[in-house]
Amino acid sequence: MKNLQGKRAILYRRVSTAEQRKVGQSLDYQRDSLHRFCNSHGLEIVREFQEDYSAKNFEDRSVYQELERFAQMHRHQIDFLLLTKIDRFSRNMAQTIAKVEQFKRWGIEVNFIEEWFNWSDPGAFITQVIHMALPENENLIKASRTKAGMHQALKEGRYVGRQPIGYVPGKDEVGKPLMQLDVAKAPLVRQLFNLYATGRFSQNQLLKDSRFVSLNLTKSSLSRLLINPLYSGRVIVPEFNGEEERTVLGLHEAIVTPQIFEKVQMIRGRKQKAAPKTQKRNPELPLRGHLKCPSCGRNLTGSGSRGKSGKRHFYYHCEKRYGCSYRGRRNEHHNAFEDLVKVIQPTTGVIALFEAVLRDVFNSKHNSIEQGLKGAETRLKTLENKREMLLEKLLEGVVSNGHYKSGSARLDIQIEEVKSEIDQLKETDSGIENFIPFGISLISNLNGVFNSASIETKHQLLSSILAEKLELK
Repeated sequence: MKNLQGKRAILYRRVSTAEQRKVGQSLDYQRDSLHRFCNSHGLEIVREFQEDYSAKNFEDRSVYQELERFAQMHRHQIDFLLLTKIDRFSRNMAQTIAKVEQFKRWGIEVNFIEEWFNWSDPGAFITQVIHMALPENENLIKASRTKAGMHQALKEGRYVGRQPIGYVPGKDEVGKPLMQLDVAKAPLVRQLFNLYATGRFSQNQLLKDSRFVSLNLTKSSLSRLLINPLYSGRVIVPEFNGEEERTVLGLHEAIVTPQIFEKVQMIRGRKQKAAPKTQKRNPELPLRGHLKCPSCGRNLTGSGSRGKSGKRHFYYHCEKRYGCSYRGRRNEHHNAFEDLVKVIQPTTGVIALFEAVLRDVFNSKHNSIEQGLKGAETRLKTLENKREMLLEKLLEGVVSNGHYKSGSARLDIQIEEVKSEIDQLKETDSGIENFIPFGISLISNLNGVFNSASIETKHQLLSSILAEKLELK
């Protein structure tokens, strides 16, 4: 170590909350060590900086940012930036090298009193690199062990992440972390799932329901809540070190049954698939979007204009940006459409034949559902028998308790999935007969239904009836 007598230094000490209790890491220890070093080597302390906030990046340390500004401003009055050890500066080798070079450009040497670096000795370069890499290597080892431990906990059904709404931190009977039900919020989450599972409530309606205000839900957080399998007592184990992702039975108490959870997923999927694109429709122009221009063949739009008398007149027309000037009165197109409806209106005989075909199709669908139900019920019985046999083997000492738990968990998940499939098949089959009278009534009075329908229903009817855009001849 070179002669430091009369040199000037700024001091930096840092700890995270968890490190404050460790011997050799506390702020008091660092302060005393740095002061003893400066006194024994005749160093003048220009200023001290103390950081008790844990942040791996320099940019996230407010006190360090203040230190840099001070050092740059007073670089001609500072010779050293001193710390006790290199890991108090950074645990990232690349960041350490970059910052050391930055201070070097300012004429300031960064060094560590417990592991002094001779930056001017080329032969010591490899040793210095190793010293700088050790804290980062230690972090990588800790991170790897932490990930492995978390993955093992998930495999055992022990969720170790942040508790979702409705749960609070807790421990099991042996003191291991295991989230517990939030006595205030868990019943509200259960009620929310049950209401959505009826299919009569949208997510927006539930968000506006005063009963759930205390959950502090947003549109996105409600969506995440409804798809989180933790609420049904299941834990997702992500892919790790070649092991495929899978779902296991959780050790925590479920808020909703797997059947309710799967029903919610089915309803969400159905609503998302059927969600129409938001589009403002004018009741005065129900054919807009279903007409094409007789002049250029492009889609017609529509709008209204006010005449000299103040009365509004509506037209279907082409857009000016296409260079087409076609403009047709609304009533001309509507009258032509009514004439078309009269032409395609089926006769009584055709309607009777249609009803017979429709019933045949529904009967075929019903038979298919019945076969699916029988197959699912057979699979359910097989799985339940396997679970009983596994229990018998446990009682007879053929399998260990560990093998029983893992096997039983897999079977429980498979059983719940088959039960959910059965519920969905039954729901699909229920009320299917009621669609036939509705369909017959619709095609028997197509014009009357269209005229009395809402603008959205008119658009849906036109989309289902027309194979292509209409053109006024």
